[in-house]
Amino acid sequence: MELASLGNVYFDTKKPWVDAKLETTHERMKTTISCCLECLQSLALISLPMIPTAALELFKMLGSTSDLKDIRWKQLKPLQVGQLLEEPKILFKKVEDEIIAAQLAKLHAMSANA
Repeated sequence: MELASLGNVYFDTKKPWVDAKLETTHERMKTTISCCLECLQSLALISLPMIPTAALELFKMLGSTSDLKDIRWKQLKPLQVGQLLEEPKILFKKVEDEIIAAQLAKLHAMSANA
């Protein structure tokens, strides 16, 4: 998932929220957002075998009407200018430390009883 990390670094470095404030930097903001959306589209295709539900949902949020399962790398098309995006949704819920600790305690208890 190095691509996700690199996309995140790119987004943080380019700071499109700053470029959005000035008319003179709107084109730079649009380019940054476009590159990030292309990164997300690639991540959807890459992650399909491992997390299919999230990958399909991400692809759908990017406004695609195609079935991601039928798409290969050479068929992946750039997003079009003016492409309507769906309302973003949280794909993964953060797992709190307390939940992890409780699950680990259960596993330790199970292994002690085995």
